[in-house]
Amino acid sequence: LAPERKFPVIYLFDLQNRINYLYNLQTIDYLSSFGNMPAAVLVAVDFPGAVRTRWTLPNNGNGKADSLLAFLFGAYRKQLEKTCKLADYNVLIGHSRTAMLSSYALAAFPGQVNAVIASSNSFFDFDNPAQQALFENYIVQKEKQPGQPQFFYFSSGSKENGDPHDSSVTKLNNYMSAKEFPVNFHWQHYRENTMHITVPGMTTGRALNDLF
Repeated sequence: LAPERKFPVIYLFDLQNRINYLYNLQTIDYLSSFGNMPAAVLVAVDFPGAVRTRWTLPNNGNGKADSLLAFLFGAYRKQLEKTCKLADYNVLIGHSRTAMLSSYALAAFPGQVNAVIASSNSFFDFDNPAQQALFENYIVQKEKQPGQPQFFYFSSGSKENGDPHDSSVTKLNNYMSAKEFPVNFHWQHYRENTMHITVPGMTTGRALNDLF
């Protein structure tokens, strides 16, 4: 019906967690059906337990995160373009370890990441100084060359409800609140009144609604 229409790409991580994945998928359908967000190309990525940690750690930290992200934004996206017209707009949605991967991607691949929704995130992969330095350098460069707007949503469940990431995410929120950012860098923190595993169900919908 609209052959020239281009679609943003949403990378929805943790396909292996079927309940959260299907809930987020239905949330995307719900918002797009009512026009609260555009129709998009959805890339669901499986993170089986045997490789999940390795795939979410940077290459210089004995992981494969950089290789995985380079593949998704490079060869895989080019393959998608053979059948879909893609907008120059990538959104990453992750939970726990993949939330940290998504946050890392924002600073490591700034030209290819437009928005990140990181449920049960942490303070730079639990106080990793190299990742904090990478983010701070990214912000310095963004002040010099603003580029396109970028969005960073992160959340945790509450400690009272059993989310062990709560204190680390609170530290991240305090850090972000104390800094000044370029006008085209937008961030939002959510503290969900729920346990660790159900944080994505509370966060993804309102972050996408705010984003679009």
